[in-house]
This record gives sequence, C-alpha cells and structure tokens, in this order.
Amino acid sequence: MQSRDALRVLLITLVSGSLLMVPGIKMSQAYHNVRNQSVMKLYVVFSVLEIFDKLCTSFGQDILESLFASATSVRSGSGYAMWLDLLVAYCYLTAHTLVLFYQVVALSVAINSNSNVLLTLLISNNFTELKTSVFKRCDPVNLFRIACSDSVERFTICMYLFIVVVQFVFVQKEELNTSRLQEFATSLAMICGCELLVDWIKHAFVTKFNQLRPDVYAKFMCILSADTAAGAASQEPLAAVSAQMGFVPLPLFCLVVRVVGNDVFPMLELQHWSGPLLLILLWLVFCALKLLLSMRVLGFAVLDAEIHGGSAALQRKRARGKKNW
Repeated sequence: MQSRDALRVLLITLVSGSLLMVPGIKMSQAYHNVRNQSVMKLYVVFSVLEIFDKLCTSFGQDILESLFASATSVRSGSGYAMWLDLLVAYCYLTAHTLVLFYQVVALSVAINSNSNVLLTLLISNNFTELKTSVFKRCDPVNLFRIACSDSVERFTICMYLFIVVVQFVFVQKEELNTSRLQEFATSLAMICGCELLVDWIKHAFVTKFNQLRPDVYAKFMCILSADTAAGAASQEPLAAVSAQMGFVPLPLFCLVVRVVGNDVFPMLELQHWSGPLLLILLWLVFCALKLLLSMRVLGFAVLDAEIHGGSAALQRKRARGKKNW
C-alpha cells in the first residue's frame, strides 16, 4: 500500500471513529435543534455553512497535499513535520465533515418540513448565484472554474440527497404511505430541478454578456480529458483533475461512514452469519463499481485527448490565453 493510501485510510479511520464515539453528534438531535430555529436564523445558518464549506475546500487541498509531500520526504528527514501535518489534516477533516453534516441536517429539515418556507429558503439560496456571477466580467478561465464548481456542487447535492433518503428510511421511521412518499419525492425533484435551472440560466447569461461561444464548454472537456490522460500512467490518475475542479472527496466519505455507521448499521439484523456476509459482498460490489467507473473515465479521457490532438496541443491552446477560446 502506498503512503498516500495509508494516510487516507488512517485519516478516515480517525475522523469517522471520533465522530462515531462523540455522543453529542447525533442526526436526530441535530435535526430537532435545527428545526426549532426561526426562519431568519436558518437563513444565516445556510449562508454560514456554505461559506465554511468553500473555505474548508480551498484550504483542504493544500493541507492534504502538504501531508502527502511530508510523508514522501520523511525518509530523508525528521518525521516531526509529517506528524504535525497529520494533526492539522485531522483537525481540518473533522471540521469539514461537521460542516457537511450540518448541511445535510439543514437540507433534511427543509425537505421534511410541513411548510414550504424552509424549502423555499433553500431554493432561494441557489438564485444568489445569479447575482454573484451574471452581471460581472468573466473570461474563459473564470468560466472554467465556475463550470467545475457547479459540477462538484451537483455531485455533492446528490450525496446529500442520498444521505437524506437514508435518514428518512432508517432514522425517522415514518409510515411510508403513498402521499408521504409522493411529497418526499416532489421535494427531492424540486431541489434537483431548481439546481439545474439556476445553473442553466447562470451560464446562459454569462456567455451572452461576455460574448463567449457555446463551444467553449467543449474545450473545457478537452482540457479535463487531456489532464486525465496525462496522468493515466501515474499512481493517482484522477488526483490532478480532482484538485483542478476543487473536489475533496475525503470529507464526504467520512460523512457517509459516519451516517451509515451511526444510523444504518444499528438498525440491521446481523445476528445471522448471512448479515456480515451481505455487508462484505456489498462492499466488494462498490469497490468493483468504483474500479469500472475509473476505467471508463480514463478510457473516455484518453480517447477524447487523441481525437483532439493530444494533451500537448491542448496545453498549448490553453497557454495562448483568452484570444484562442
């Protein structure tokens, strides 16, 4: 096992174990604490959590890269720097996981609320993106960052909704009648549809007011494919693309482990030998799915890079700057 993988496993174990052992961090307790707040307080909570999430993501990439770099050079020097970086990475990962945890709790409160005030509040936060992005000058480089940020945000929202569904089934234990399921599905569809609609309007206005051609998004895809193809021979072919897109997967993974371990695992009937066997098979299925998805992404990236002239041509195209977009 490589040093990077060993450090990731160590961090996930430490953070997930710490969050599982702390008795005060429970989904049900946090759910009722957030639900009892007023609407204005919840609006502030949503805004603060979103800001902290972006700050943690920005600092988290540098913190983890510093840890991996110190672990690589630990043989040639003292291990003091590595242990210090490990402590900083542990504190960061714990704080970021807690931020994501309360974002999931706030989203669950909005979906399960009897009134549509909280759900409307969540949807209105998406429209603030229009105010911050639409009427500002935006070159292709900034548009590339916005597109990457939107892609990461959509994936994060999908993970949030998955955790909300898990919490709805295993924690709330409500009677699953037809009307309740329809209301729950409508709320999920409203959030997803609103996210797609706001992103579509935002990018339409940005390209319109900055006189950018729509084929600029195809060039964005070429750049990501070229970077992925360039790292295909390395030990971590998708690490450079994840860093470029601003995606840090460790906090999300720790959040999923915490929710499953604290809310789902105690509800399962594991007295029979088939219970642990089923969990092992499920874990193997997810590992195989991840491997197949990674192979599919790498194959698509290499093929796309070959079609558009390889990574070297794309790097020259990107280096020429705005005039060639």
